[in-house]
Amino acid sequence: MPLKSIVIDEQTRSLLPQLRELVETAGFDTQYYTAENDSFDLPYDAYDPKARKPRTQIELRQQNGDLIELSQKAP
Repeated sequence: MPLKSIVIDEQTRSLLPQLRELVETAGFDTQYYTAENDSFDLPYDAYDPKARKPRTQIELRQQNGDLIELSQKAP
């Protein structure tokens, strides 16, 4: 069965500890099954690094920890 996503807002955020406790009691990994991700609200759009204001920027973490924009690294 695929995993499902839910939207957590300020009203429901206080329920996360209880949710994690239930998941752990059921024998599941809480970090895996209750992970948070806020990228769902990014619009899908063609990536254009030359755009005046790119809607999404793809960054790569280099070995030294710095972030570099994908178009600077790609040939």
